[in-house]
Amino acid sequence: MGRDDIGELSVGKAADFFAIDSESLELVGTFNDPAGLLATTGYSKPADYVFVGGKIICEKGVLKGIDEEETAREANKKVKELIK
Repeated sequence: MGRDDIGELSVGKAADFFAIDSESLELVGTFNDPAGLLATTGYSKPADYVFVGGKIICEKGVLKGIDEEETAREANKKVKELIK
């Protein structure tokens, strides 16, 4: 891709990554193959933590900086307007 600011977690690099709690029941035994964890378990829950550009945007499954309930209400209102 010709970019030297991505590809590893280190100082000065862009950092987009997520983390999930591997201690949950549906993930028992996956510590043996962390690379195949998502493909083999069909894990579909939200990530516990999400970092974009090195900044945390989701913590303990909750988006930071927005009111999720209000956003959902507004989005549903717009959908109703679109399908009238």
